[in-house]
Amino acid sequence: MAKIISAEEAVRIVKDGDVLAVNGVATVCNPDLLCQALGKRYQDTKTPSGLTLWGATALGLSKKGAFADSLFLDNEGLFKKAVLGQVNSTPTLAQMISENKIAGFNLPQGVVSHLYRAAAGKQPAIISGIGLNTSVDPRLDGACLNEKARNEPPLSQVVNIAEKEYLQFFTPKIDVAFIAGSIADEKGNISFENEAAFVDAIAIALATKANGGIVCIQVEQISDKRLHPKLVKIPGKAVDYIIVNPNQLQCVFEKNQPAINGDGILYSEEIVPYIERMVSFIPGNKKRYDQYIIARRAYKEINKGDIINLGVGIPGLIATIATECGDWEDITLTNEVGLIGGIPLPRPGFGASLNAEMITEMPIMFDFYDGGNLDGVYVGAAQVSSEGNVGVSKVGSVIIGVGGFINLTQSSHKVVFMTNFMDGKNMELKFEENKLRIIQEGTNRKFVNKVEQISFSGDGAIENNQDITYITERCVFKLTPEGLLLTEVAPGIDIERDILANMDFVPLITENVKIMDHEFFDFKIQN
Repeated sequence: MAKIISAEEAVRIVKDGDVLAVNGVATVCNPDLLCQALGKRYQDTKTPSGLTLWGATALGLSKKGAFADSLFLDNEGLFKKAVLGQVNSTPTLAQMISENKIAGFNLPQGVVSHLYRAAAGKQPAIISGIGLNTSVDPRLDGACLNEKARNEPPLSQVVNIAEKEYLQFFTPKIDVAFIAGSIADEKGNISFENEAAFVDAIAIALATKANGGIVCIQVEQISDKRLHPKLVKIPGKAVDYIIVNPNQLQCVFEKNQPAINGDGILYSEEIVPYIERMVSFIPGNKKRYDQYIIARRAYKEINKGDIINLGVGIPGLIATIATECGDWEDITLTNEVGLIGGIPLPRPGFGASLNAEMITEMPIMFDFYDGGNLDGVYVGAAQVSSEGNVGVSKVGSVIIGVGGFINLTQSSHKVVFMTNFMDGKNMELKFEENKLRIIQEGTNRKFVNKVEQISFSGDGAIENNQDITYITERCVFKLTPEGLLLTEVAPGIDIERDILANMDFVPLITENVKIMDHEFFDFKIQN
């Protein structure tokens, strides 16, 4: 029978060297009381130490001091190793990895999720094509982010089945799980009826129990009534300790928004103001003209009835544009954590959707993705090479992580990369007299001879006959067997001065370069 205790009591069961798995994405399903109590315990006692952290998704908000990052991940010595799907959402931990203070690994989000599920059944490994010829491949970086990681036992190996290569990933042995749910009944059964998503909660709990570990679940309330069996996601048999947090949030500032947990909807005219409020929650978040150009052009790639996935950052603006155009019900947007339909929220609400049609577990969501069920994927890019390779996981000392990027871009026939042509937030553009003018250029090149880590393989995409497009604010490229092909330029842009002079390589150029439509540039956001 699960025991109700405080977060401070719960974290005392964590021992030096334990493997800790944390469920949640950013502020969604965030077991914040447990995380902060563990961080506080370490600050006060310097125990436990040398933990290994597993997390498939973003465990923070990309801002130091925000939510789980505030106490949990600010402590040097608490962790000796981290295996994460997303890294830059926890900036303090990312810095420790960059400085080689702890061993850092970056696996695809879907791989981590499927490893949890496999571990729940005591399977020693999973076999997948996801990650071949990318930074995850042991013949390249082996998912290692630093030298300490390269000195650790590998997380995968290449195997050959029926004359075809795959990667075999080894399952974790989890000692302690931190999870957040909604309601616990007297038998310890856990429901998630008020949560925005389930993420990996079920798989993590069962994987932990399969290893003889301890499962700690934070809930909003205890019920003396029997829970509806269809609402129970984790059985009491798989729960050791329950921690009550009556102030638990669905995400960011929401405690009980029916449009997030599926109990209600927001109407079209309510959605845009809601998203605006969400974006404004983090200081410095603001609309950028250059990013909206990219999103408006990418939006034209979407067909009515498409089922698509939007990455974080610029791709997330597609959801806003679809709402503003009144078209959001004509396409099906999805989110990796297990959400199908509705409007995925941008950061800082990433991991929640408004008006979702289905909320499922994350391992099942990645079955859907890996099985090729998407009509299109719209994601960002930090670096692009002449072969069409894309890097997003690591640029210089900045560690970002691949998240669901590798699963999505390897599994969808159509992939659209959305990125500024040059890096730098100080880039300034102006559209006047039907021409795009670059008032101030960006600072760093994104189209480079070689990406630092391969997150997407151009050669692999050609071999798989994928349709690949790269959209920037000033031009568009297509991937061909011969390399990148320049196909479109913005009106007023000089190919030699504004494009070729700012690339490390010379792309192929189509015979009749198309001028991008004026509608992508002439809109009020530029003010």
